[in-house]
Amino acid sequence: ALHIAENNQVPSIAFPAISSGIFGVNKDLVAVAMTDTILNYQFRSLAPVLSSIRIVIIDQPTFSSFAKHFSLRKSEVEERRTVGAGGATGPGFKYLPLPSTTAKPKSKRSE
Repeated sequence: ALHIAENNQVPSIAFPAISSGIFGVNKDLVAVAMTDTILNYQFRSLAPVLSSIRIVIIDQPTFSSFAKHFSLRKSEVEERRTVGAGGATGPGFKYLPLPSTTAKPKSKRSE
């Protein structure tokens, strides 16, 4: 999917944490596979087209697994960002929380 997106000049893509919910695949295995694939893809690309790759996570246990794996790879990511070929910044990551689902719906205005 990453190569297809790049070949089609897509600047951003999002993936769900596949099979970590209803199918019961171990959340740590999903986190390792997805983050390693994304980071390895970005490290190999000299000029990546994808500027935003998001992983959609809907529960705290899955988030914890991804956060743990990202923290294990953080020093490698930071080192490659500063040493990157030709001064490139390389891949990075940040956590973007979903909007709260507890927000009250807007009332409809009467006309």
